[in-house]
Amino acid sequence: METLTAFSILFAVILFCFFIAAIFVYSKISQNLSESSASEKISDNTDYWKAVKGIVTESKLDYKDSKRLFKKSRRVYRAHFSYQYYAYDKQYTHSSLLLTWTPSKEIALHYVNRYPVNSEVVVRFHPEHPETSVMEIVTSN
Repeated sequence: METLTAFSILFAVILFCFFIAAIFVYSKISQNLSESSASEKISDNTDYWKAVKGIVTESKLDYKDSKRLFKKSRRVYRAHFSYQYYAYDKQYTHSSLLLTWTPSKEIALHYVNRYPVNSEVVVRFHPEHPETSVMEIVTSN
């Protein structure tokens, strides 16, 4: 009988831990969804964003060591840019990343070399929020 009671208590504790973990995961998912929907309200359609010339002020290669489950970690890369542009007679500076990490250093370097410091780029900014911008990246050749 004592074994059954100990087992019941252990089962209840494990069940309680799963319940707490589920609440935590749910709160994180809802927080991410609300953050993404807020940014979508600002950036839902860049077609009507204003296009201006910008200047690349920083162009570099970022890297990190990626941890993989049951496998050896590997280094992954991405391009990182900073650029300046004018909107409504005010200067803005923005940083931009190629969001996808790639195991190919050559692919990331391709974009770093395509947009060197002091090169002109097309920048699109939100007409009502000029501090919100994107640097147009040409992905072909």
